[in-house]
Amino acid sequence: MQRLLLYAALMLGLSLVIATAGYIWFVKRNATRAYSCEWSAGLVIKYMEANHNAWPRSWADLRTHYDNAKGSPPSFADLQKFIEIDWNADPAALQKIAYGPWPEDAWEEVGVIRLKRGRSYWAGQEPNRRILVYLGGQNRFDAEQAK
Repeated sequence: MQRLLLYAALMLGLSLVIATAGYIWFVKRNATRAYSCEWSAGLVIKYMEANHNAWPRSWADLRTHYDNAKGSPPSFADLQKFIEIDWNADPAALQKIAYGPWPEDAWEEVGVIRLKRGRSYWAGQEPNRRILVYLGGQNRFDAEQAK
């Protein structure tokens, strides 16, 4: 009987360790992807600010802005691994969307910056929403903050 209780306790302890490790892995993976979305949008915006709203053509265009970034971004390799950017996006077309009628989920349909797999971002930090807010100017930002 004692041996059975010992095995049951060991199995319960092992199960808790495995479940905890799995949970930590899941949270860390999703946090890395959410930060990757946030940082990618920020890098594109920094690039556009420095280049008269021109859209970057490749990750190489964003590298300088990444190297000058403040904070603790995901690695540049992680950004490239997790994030897909439409390098052919047209900022003028995006700006028309930014100034036009903007349904609640419009930014998700834009899709110029997205995770390669899954969907994970911080509330209010969806990358396409950030791009549209940037292109829509301060008036759009104020309207968003008022919601």
